[in-house]
Amino acid sequence: MKTTEILDITKTLKLLYVEDDSMSRASSLGLFELFFTNITIGIDGKDGLEKFKSDTFDIVISDINMPYLNGVDMFKLIRDFDEEVSLVLLSAHNEAEYLLKAIEVDVDSYMLKPLGKDNFTRSMTKVCEKIKLKRESQNYQLKLEKEIKEQTKELEHKLHFDESTGLYNHYSFVENIKNLDTPVVMIIDINKFKVINEIYGVANGTLVLQKFSSFLLQFIENKSYTLYRVSGDEFTLLDVTTPIIPYQIRQQAYLLYN
Repeated sequence: MKTTEILDITKTLKLLYVEDDSMSRASSLGLFELFFTNITIGIDGKDGLEKFKSDTFDIVISDINMPYLNGVDMFKLIRDFDEEVSLVLLSAHNEAEYLLKAIEVDVDSYMLKPLGKDNFTRSMTKVCEKIKLKRESQNYQLKLEKEIKEQTKELEHKLHFDESTGLYNHYSFVENIKNLDTPVVMIIDINKFKVINEIYGVANGTLVLQKFSSFLLQFIENKSYTLYRVSGDEFTLLDVTTPIIPYQIRQQAYLLYN
């Protein structure tokens, strides 16, 4: 990974740097500020843990030997809060005991003081590769979830709407009517519609259905009806608010056909 790629990543990260020695902090900060723009300081293990709990960080870099709480034990507690955060341990000595404990905590890198730019860059390369893979995985997951939502929405639309006319379909009609105690339904059928398809073709037949659907939609405008296409040339009007006696239904059907 190139240095520019590393910087592109680290500049977007929030760093928690925990170090009890003020001189070491000042020395390391000059290097860290070349990579990070958002840095929070913890002055010992206890302070570092409290700051971690009160905010969200992408990476924690910590000294090992500190008062109140050493770096390894602090990392163990941090892992209880966040299993994904990147952890980097610093030490002035190659302490085998702490190194083994650090492996148990699953730290991302272990560096010896004093820090040099090349050494730190190598360490950040490992950390950034992990973060890059994590982001790619998250982006893929988001993209996959978006595609699934879009497909689900499309399937949901096809389940409830007629493709040719855009009206509610038979499934929607059944779902809506089964929840009504006294549904009022008007059934409208186009006589000899099959002949239109046979003589003029299916495409023209579909056009007739679309024009007829528009006519029906105009008819029910400002009325309490919902329009459905329930089969090839059969439509229904469902009124769930105003009871209609059979005579009224016949009268409205007569107006439609004449």
